[in-house]
Amino acid sequence: MTEASPPDRRRMRPEDRRREVLDAALRVFAEAGFRRASLNAVSDEAGVTKGCLYHYFDSKEELLLALMRERAQDAGSLAQALSDVQTRDEMLARMVRVLSEKYQREGELDMTGVVLTELPHAPAVARAFFDEVIAPRRADLRDALVRTQATKIDPELAAMLVPWMMMGVALGHRLCGGVDASQRSPEEIEQAALRILSEGL
Repeated sequence: MTEASPPDRRRMRPEDRRREVLDAALRVFAEAGFRRASLNAVSDEAGVTKGCLYHYFDSKEELLLALMRERAQDAGSLAQALSDVQTRDEMLARMVRVLSEKYQREGELDMTGVVLTELPHAPAVARAFFDEVIAPRRADLRDALVRTQATKIDPELAAMLVPWMMMGVALGHRLCGGVDASQRSPEEIEQAALRILSEGL
C-alpha cells in the first residue's frame, strides 16, 4: 500500500470519520482484494480502533456496500446530467462526457477493479448494489435514449451496454497507458468513443 499521511487525531465529525474509514477501505481492498483484506487492516489504515470501525459498519460486506454507494453518490446522477438534452447528438455527447469524467475521478478505477474482482464472491452485496444503484440508473438512461431517439436498437440493451463500453475504454487506458505508444489523451479517446457511438466504425 502507498504510504499515507498519518491521520489527524483531532476530534472529527462522525461523517468525516466515516469518510476517512471508507477511503481507507478503498485503499486496502484495492491493494489486498476484498476477500483477503481484514477489518483490522482497514482500521489500521484509517488510524482508528476496530471498535470505532464497528461503530459505523457491522461487517466487511456492509463496509464494501457502503463504499460502493458512496462512490456512486459522489459520481452524481446520470439522469440529472441528461435531463435537459433534446437531440440525439446532444444526448450522446453528454452521456460520453459524464461517463468519461466518472472514470477519471480519483479512485474510481480502483473501485471498479474491486467491484469486478470481488462482487462475484459477494452475491448479497452485488444484488443490493444492482437493485439500489445500477438498475435505477439504467432505467434513467433508457428513458433518456427513448426521449431523444438516440438508439436504433432496444433501448434497454443500449442502456446496459454503453456504460459497460465506457468502463472498458477507461480500464484499457489505465492498463496500457504506460506501455502503448499509440495511446491518446482522455479527451481524444472520449471524442473517438463519441464518434463510434454516433456514426459507427
